[in-house]
Amino acid sequence: MKNLRLRHIIIFAFIIRIAFAFIAYHDSGDTTIFYRSDSKTNIAPATAILNTGSFAIDGVPEIHRTPLYPLVLIPGIALGKVEPVTIFIQIILSCLTVVLVYKCSIIIFNSRRAALAGAGLYSLEPLSIIYSSLLLSETVFAFFIMLFLYYLLQYLDRRQFQNLILSAFALTASIYTRPISYFLPIFVAFGIFLYFLFRRRSFTAAVATSFYFLLLCVLLIFPWHVRNFELTGYKGFSSISDSNLYDYQAASIMAVKNNIPFAKQQRIFADKAKAHGPDVVKKYAYMHREAKKIILENKKVFVKQYLRGIVAVLLEPGTSEFNRMSGGKSNLPGPLGIIMSGEKRQEKNCRSFWQSTLNLQPLLHYNLSISPYAAECLCCYQSRFVFNE
Repeated sequence: MKNLRLRHIIIFAFIIRIAFAFIAYHDSGDTTIFYRSDSKTNIAPATAILNTGSFAIDGVPEIHRTPLYPLVLIPGIALGKVEPVTIFIQIILSCLTVVLVYKCSIIIFNSRRAALAGAGLYSLEPLSIIYSSLLLSETVFAFFIMLFLYYLLQYLDRRQFQNLILSAFALTASIYTRPISYFLPIFVAFGIFLYFLFRRRSFTAAVATSFYFLLLCVLLIFPWHVRNFELTGYKGFSSISDSNLYDYQAASIMAVKNNIPFAKQQRIFADKAKAHGPDVVKKYAYMHREAKKIILENKKVFVKQYLRGIVAVLLEPGTSEFNRMSGGKSNLPGPLGIIMSGEKRQEKNCRSFWQSTLNLQPLLHYNLSISPYAAECLCCYQSRFVFNE
């Protein structure tokens, strides 16, 4: 591996992602294999932006989805090839994420071998490969998170203020892609403050730097709050937080209590929410209030269901998506589900290629997720067997 270069890893990452998308389409023969339930709710406002210049669905201002991922979808919609164009863009962003892993590793470990190890293993990371072929925001989100981390590390390493500004912009872009990172600026600002103190910088500099970072993020996020309130009266950044609390957390609790399937309980909850009419503010206020009430009244059930969800995600990362991409039924359990239920997998639709890899996918994910850190540490100690230079 003496002559291994970053460009070789990038080319490999590009080829394996293209190949995965091609095999998935070849086996299914249908572009719907690249869609999930969230896909259409992102495509609709993207189409509205293209046609009318407004971020809306059926003329109603959209407050559930945030605008950045729909903007990524616009080139594909404009060309009439939303699946191949968007997947190509996402594969490019995924490959750029590989580059950012390399650059971040260089800053942290000051070792080219460590950087190549991290980039090479991330290029094989199963979730990044799978999601680059789905019309979902995960790939774009991962890119902006890594871009934020890169500029933050650059700032901490070189003390160039423009890097702090760029890191704030990148982190805010991730929030506009997926609101799950909405509160991350607070923790990052606190982390910057602690870093300055531990490095024995002045207290004033620590406070000022963390404050400037947080203030910039707030200033970039605030306009979307204003937009939502002006157009609909909704004060939040995105209604997806209320929806997740109601449709998933509260619904899972009531499904257990009522001893009915989770999907059926979700339909019941959806009918109750619709009963509040077309007023989105009242609807989401009810959903938030009702979900909070259910969770507080059933704390033990909530904790149990929440922990089960964590275990499922940890032990089966991406298995359900891999299963669906393979042409299997989406409600079939993965390896963990089989172990827990004692059921046999019945997948007549699964091709031999997918059958041989499905049950190995979770193990592969963790091998490739953990290995970069081990490799980086080994490289720091000049371990020649990783990359023999």
